Amino acid sequence: MANVNNITSTNPGKNGVLFRAPLNTALPEDTMSELDPAFADLGIVGEDGLTQAITRDTEDKKSYGGDIAYTLQTDYGQELTATLYESANIDVLKTVFGDDNVQETSEGFKVLHNKKKLPRSVFVAEHLTDQGTKRQVIPIGQVVNLGDIQNTHQDIVMYEVTTKCFPDAAGNVMYEYYSISTADGEVAQFGITTAVISPATQGKSYTATLQASGGDGNYKFTAVGSLPAGLTLAENGKLSGTPTGSGEESFTVRVSDGAGATAQRTLTLKINPTES
Repeated sequence: MANVNNITSTNPGKNGVLFRAPLNTALPEDTMSELDPAFADLGIVGEDGLTQAITRDTEDKKSYGGDIAYTLQTDYGQELTATLYESANIDVLKTVFGDDNVQETSEGFKVLHNKKKLPRSVFVAEHLTDQGTKRQVIPIGQVVNLGDIQNTHQDIVMYEVTTKCFPDAAGNVMYEYYSISTADGEVAQFGITTAVISPATQGKSYTATLQASGGDGNYKFTAVGSLPAGLTLAENGKLSGTPTGSGEESFTVRVSDGAGATAQRTLTLKINPTES
């Protein structure tokens, strides 16, 4: 049945719109997980938002007599275009001209213009919808086109960049994740709710329990990468052990439920040095 409540427009995400990170950076698999610290925020995006261009090239094969007997799909592609307003943002400049072509100087930075190919990267786009949130993840993307740059007193300097999406090992060029709000306006999200954990002391026994919400309640916690030395994470969310180092250490944990939903979050543990 038709339902006008399923119609939506989009607005910028709460924490930014477009983000870029080096290839092989850990990818989010939902709308709630915090992005890996390697992702750089590309700042304000122009009022046209993000434009997706999806192409499917086809070729009709005709039978004897002229009727179309079969349609071949000869090509498939997807590109994402955005206009980046923050022309003095070093992360924007690295995206537009290449990481190796932007160098920090004592005055600010220097940008090299040359024919070197721009690197393939990971891109994430964040949106608010009328029903909740939408996150687009491009596992392999490359800036392949740059619009004309206007240096004038009548307008701002901006960069219109087009990113080509390439297939990953599974053959997908993009992943889209949606969260839907409940009747009271709260977003029905599944994820790790623990944001801050108590500090530990080097050489002393430590225990903390991570919490999650949403999903079917059958939570299973695992570590993504390494934990602070001396600590382990149990499936029930119990972080325990005796830390051997000191200082602040960040680590990422993932939670899954019985329905197969997953979410992850990066936490920071402060480990105080052994008291003398």
